Amino acid sequence: MVIKIKDVLGPKWNTIRLYDDNSTPWGGISHSEETLGEFMAVGEISPFESIGKLQRALKDCGIRQLEIADRHIEELIQQTIWDLEEELNINICEWKWDYKEIND
Repeated sequence: MVIKIKDVLGPKWNTIRLYDDNSTPWGGISHSEETLGEFMAVGEISPFESIGKLQRALKDCGIRQLEIADRHIEELIQQTIWDLEEELNINICEWKWDYKEIND
């Protein structure tokens, strides 16, 4: 199951303002008012792609990743884990909600 950008960030996903994370001397935002919509257009990232792909692209470009503190997303991920456990007949122990831990 793909957790889509637009589903995580809501209807105004393209207006979210971006900020440098100061992790690289060469990356970062292209101008002081850069929005997520601009970044995604340049990077050819669709709002129907996974939030993980977007977060990785932001990090790779020296831009601060989006803070996602949405209980709905946590529940979607937990349900996906339960579905995998049932399908594969395994038990995934000590699951912890930590977005960065999951994607790094």
